[in-house]
Amino acid sequence: MNPLLHVLGADVGKVLRRFPLAIVSAAGLTLVAISISQGWLPERDETIYRIMLGLLNFSIFALAGQIFRETRPHGDKGSMAVAFVLPAVVLFAPLVADHKWLVPELFPLVGVFWLSVSAFAAPQPGLDAKTAQDRFWWLNHRAATTGAIALIGLGLVMLGFLAIERSLAILFGLELSRFIYGFLVPLTGMFLMPVYWFATIPELDEFDADYLEKPDFLSRAVGFLGQFVLTPLLLAYALILLAYTVQIVLTWQLPQGVLGWMVLAFTITGAANWLVLFPRFMNDRFLVRLFKSAWFWLTLLPLMLYALAVFVRVSAYGLTEDRYLLIAGGAWALLLAIVFLSRRFADIRIIPALAGLVFLFLSVGPWNLINLPNLSQLSRLQVALNAAQPDLNAAPIWTSESAADARSAARFLDRNDTGRDYLAAELAARGIVSPGDMLDRGDLIIALDLPPSSNPEAPSYQMHEFDFTNAPINVTGHPHLYGEFNVSIRSVPFVGGLEILLKGNRLVVTRAGTEIGGKDLSDWARTQSPEHISAPEIIIDAGGASYRLVPLRINMAFSNQDVSEPNKLTDMLLIALSDKG
Repeated sequence: MNPLLHVLGADVGKVLRRFPLAIVSAAGLTLVAISISQGWLPERDETIYRIMLGLLNFSIFALAGQIFRETRPHGDKGSMAVAFVLPAVVLFAPLVADHKWLVPELFPLVGVFWLSVSAFAAPQPGLDAKTAQDRFWWLNHRAATTGAIALIGLGLVMLGFLAIERSLAILFGLELSRFIYGFLVPLTGMFLMPVYWFATIPELDEFDADYLEKPDFLSRAVGFLGQFVLTPLLLAYALILLAYTVQIVLTWQLPQGVLGWMVLAFTITGAANWLVLFPRFMNDRFLVRLFKSAWFWLTLLPLMLYALAVFVRVSAYGLTEDRYLLIAGGAWALLLAIVFLSRRFADIRIIPALAGLVFLFLSVGPWNLINLPNLSQLSRLQVALNAAQPDLNAAPIWTSESAADARSAARFLDRNDTGRDYLAAELAARGIVSPGDMLDRGDLIIALDLPPSSNPEAPSYQMHEFDFTNAPINVTGHPHLYGEFNVSIRSVPFVGGLEILLKGNRLVVTRAGTEIGGKDLSDWARTQSPEHISAPEIIIDAGGASYRLVPLRINMAFSNQDVSEPNKLTDMLLIALSDKG
């Protein structure tokens, strides 16, 4: 053994040999986080974010790949590819910025579900289905338990760091917050805690069948939670959903839109409870037997209501990411019910495996979670445009219905770059905008020349931040700094004896209740991009002095009543400087 590893302990050497790639990627992720906190790397750089996401993906898939490799013969080429090639693929996947084919943000979820089944993803000689399920439950129970302990330990360490930092500052005047929160916290939370957890993941040859017959205290405690807390709550909620079904039939009213998320949470919690109650030492309990015999039958009626609610929303308003997730979640729950009620393939490993496949489907391909809703809303916009503009050489003639559909679809497409590309291409094909125009956020919608809505929807919100590392501000002529303050439609801060108010899109400066200056920010608000604050200086003359306001963060709401109106500022975090003290 390496002398350093001998000093650190056998467990450290074992985990380093067993999961070297996962540990290296965790170290890289920690180094990037520390570099950002110390100002060595820009905080709001999309490329840095994508690198961090790639390192996170790499760590999860490398961990799962090594566990899979341990179940295969030494030198097996397939297991080598899973252990080394697949992590490399997900490492670089986030660098693909176009969501038309990939949603790498979902890869960590795919990786977690893959990790849960990786030890059982290929047939193993002499391992029957029953024993495989026992080992699956044992391995994941151990990993989940030690993971929870690691998180609790991390919370205690964070409290310790806070106590130490405050004590040193108050008692000795030592300011170590940057070192503690910028170095020790990410080192502990992003490297030491994961490495500890890696070390607690057992190997399959450590499996003891008696563990499912003679559980330890933690297993009994988790079983108690499932038996006496989750099971009664789930059964009671099933009765509530049954009563709601009777109400729908009697009143002949369609289910409410929120029902989908309620039913999805119900089925997910039930599937998790099924895993909790799996071990043999739980089988002789009455509530456990009742739950296992009735659960999947109880999900069928809620899933029918679920499907009806989602179908109504999608038919009326098209597909969105939320509705797509509801459809995918409903398909997962229905397939589970079919599998377990048929009893032919009733295997608890299917629960996370099927979830992983669903998220993989949502992550890769033109049907992914971002692209397919954009295509759905593009189709909805095209139908509205065809109705309003049957002749491409004529201006659109909007009805209230076609305008409402076009407004809603265009707003959706204008939220991200992929949707904006579709929106710009469609409007260019119809001659509404010029091909290749680099239009600011919202200008594509304004180009549709939509009439005001007769049925206004709730406003949508945007948040923008300013990155000083990419665009430093010249403060020449305004040497007096008042610091940062927040102004909103509800609060009135005092700056240098003055009151700053936000009325609509107008900043108003008053002294003792009398207006002494102000500025209309409507045009400025209209120019803000979705990524950052543009034109990040506002000059106001008030009371014989010139004030330079630098916005650090702004929040805006855009009106759905009239898209020609500018975005509405709701609050602003500003730095104030003045040319007079």
